[in-house]
Amino acid sequence: MKKIRILGDHSNLHCGCQAVMAYLHQLLDGRYQRVADGEDYDILLVNGEGSMHDNAKDHKTKLNAIKAAQDEGKQAFLINSVWQNNNKSYNKVLQQIPSIVVREAASQRDLRLNHGIESRVRLDLSYAAAVDQTATVTDYAGAQLITDFYSKDFGGWVKFTAGGAGKARSPYIDMKKFSWSELVRSMQTASLLVTGRHHAVFAACKARLPFVALESNTHKISGFVSMSKLPVPVCDNPRQLNNAIKWAKENPAVYQEFFDFLDEQPRFTLADIGL
Repeated sequence: MKKIRILGDHSNLHCGCQAVMAYLHQLLDGRYQRVADGEDYDILLVNGEGSMHDNAKDHKTKLNAIKAAQDEGKQAFLINSVWQNNNKSYNKVLQQIPSIVVREAASQRDLRLNHGIESRVRLDLSYAAAVDQTATVTDYAGAQLITDFYSKDFGGWVKFTAGGAGKARSPYIDMKKFSWSELVRSMQTASLLVTGRHHAVFAACKARLPFVALESNTHKISGFVSMSKLPVPVCDNPRQLNNAIKWAKENPAVYQEFFDFLDEQPRFTLADIGL
């Protein structure tokens, strides 16, 4: 059995990242032996997620690991990734990756137009993760839910406070305090989600819960939503939220069409990268 090393386990962040790894482990179980960092391996599987943008530190760490694997004659793959605003310094590394899988169309375009690299689009792995139908449910009784969002002005994640979309009657969702199954099943009791979290959008889609999203620090949400060519709103700033929320409440059928579109999309499998 070949040994496989996974780089990019972000499970410590929140349950969305945990769902990604749960599905990836499901695909690998019984076929490959997973090994820890520092152990010898045959294949390197890099989970890009939201780190592959703007020449960020994690972007460089992951591509340097891929280069090291290539230099040793080992297979290395980049999967489940965003790609945005990176320079061309790693183009030779990218050219030697047998298969690259991104999560949405904007990342695919960026790789093609700016690096001459073709990639495959598959929905974020969390969407394929199993939901335990016996998981604990928090009943939100049709309430509008909110999460935190990325502030470009402050360069970090912030919470809504009272007023606007963050009214006190809108329960706040902390994704660190739920399992993936608990989050999805609890969202099924709500009426709407307002979020800046990429994986919160995916949890809402699993729950078939209409959502209004604020763009994050990359195009990972807008690039995903745009693939359907449906007018599901993704806001550039909080000032646009009220109108978007009004639109979402008036157009539930568009969301059902969007969820149907997602259900028709292929899920990532190891065959996508030739394993």
